[in-house]
Amino acid sequence: MKRIAILILLLTSLAFNMNAQTQDNKNYIEVTGDAELKVTPDEIYLSIALNEKDVKDRRSLDELEGDVIAVMRKLNIPTDNLSIAGANSDMERAFWTGKKIYARKNYILKLTNANIIGQLLRELEKKGISNVNLARVDNSQMEKYRKEVKIMAMKAAKDKANYLLEAIGEKVGKPLLIQERNYRPPFYRNTSNVMMMKSADANGRKNYELDFQDLTLKYEIFARFEIAE
Repeated sequence: MKRIAILILLLTSLAFNMNAQTQDNKNYIEVTGDAELKVTPDEIYLSIALNEKDVKDRRSLDELEGDVIAVMRKLNIPTDNLSIAGANSDMERAFWTGKKIYARKNYILKLTNANIIGQLLRELEKKGISNVNLARVDNSQMEKYRKEVKIMAMKAAKDKANYLLEAIGEKVGKPLLIQERNYRPPFYRNTSNVMMMKSADANGRKNYELDFQDLTLKYEIFARFEIAE
C-alpha cells in the first residue's frame, strides 16, 4: 500500500514538472502598454480654520461655526459638504486675567462650483473669517476614469504585440501574464497644480480666481502573450 502511494506521488510530481516545462517552453512575446488621460476637476476642497483669538470681538467657536453655516445656506451650499478636519485648544497666559483658553477647529468644505468661491470668501471675510485655503481638487468620477485608462493601457499592449509579431509573420496567441505596473497617482492630493489668486478691482472689491491644471492619470500594463502556432 505504501509503495502504491509513493508511486502515485511520483507520477503526480512528474506530470506537474512536465506541465511546467511545457509552459516554460512556449514561445511568447513580452510587451508593455501605457496610457494617459487628462481629467478636469469637478470637486474643490477648501480648508477653513476657525480660531477664537483671530476675531476682534472674541466670538466663541460655536458662533464662528454658526457664521460659516449661515454663509453656506445663503449661497445654497449643502451643509453636509462641511466636515471637521481637526479640533484642539490653544492656551495663552495674560498677566491680568491668568489663563485664557482659545478654542480652534479646522474644517474641510467641498464645493462643486468654482464660480462661487469668490462670493464665498467675501461673505466669510465679512464675518471676520479669512483663514481659508485651497486644500485639493478632485473628480467625482475618478474610479471610472482609472478603469478607462487601464483598459487603454491593456489595449495598447495588445496592439504593440500584434504589430511586432506581424512584422515577422507571426500572430498573437492567448495572454499568459498580465501585470499592472508603475501606477502614478494624479496630482490632486495637494495644491501643487492649483493656484488661488486674490486681486482687487477699481472699487477695492476683492476678486478671487482659481487656476488649476487638469488631473493626469497614467497607467502601465506589462503583458506576456503566447505566439500562436
